[in-house]
Amino acid sequence: MSDQHLGEDLPFTEEEFYRAFRLVESEAGAREAASYTAALVRDTAALVDAARQARERGETDPSVIAEPTWYIGDEAFALLGLVSDDLRERVDAYMNARWEGERPAITRAALHRHGRLITGDPTDAERADVDAEIASYRAAWTQLRRRVERRVRRSRRARNDRPPASVPSRARSALQRRRPRLRFPGILRIPPHIRGRQSCRPGAFSPEESR
Repeated sequence: MSDQHLGEDLPFTEEEFYRAFRLVESEAGAREAASYTAALVRDTAALVDAARQARERGETDPSVIAEPTWYIGDEAFALLGLVSDDLRERVDAYMNARWEGERPAITRAALHRHGRLITGDPTDAERADVDAEIASYRAAWTQLRRRVERRVRRSRRARNDRPPASVPSRARSALQRRRPRLRFPGILRIPPHIRGRQSCRPGAFSPEESR
């Protein structure tokens, strides 16, 4: 397994995801999930690069120039945070950066709700609304992390691992693999036509929407 970060926007390694999934999955299931996650992120990056090159060539076909993205369930990040103190700090930093990255969009939404131009400067009251919304995401994340921690404790008591089964080759593209049937939320690519429907609130995006 690679010890390199999966991407600039996902500063975790395949090995770290394996250790996280191993908390609730069998050896084979955890390796399959980590391999699938890494391939998915790599394949998506390649598709994004191809879409950008197509736009530079002057292509206008939406099916060619639209950029896909990926989705990893927040429970997977909560599991990462249970692997070690270092990973817990890094996951918290990652989640905080994600929420702060959404601040401009949340601010525009607040301005729109108040019937104002989304390019305007927010009032103190609107800034307070934005702060409260982001605080609600942090509270929801804390609750999710506690639920996952309880689930891991139950899993450790009840799990009876089977010997590792055949693990799919990492060389296979995620596009050619069937998404693993695992016990944690879906890890899947979001097609371009539903980009923007993923909320930064933990658990807000339903993987079923993209099937």
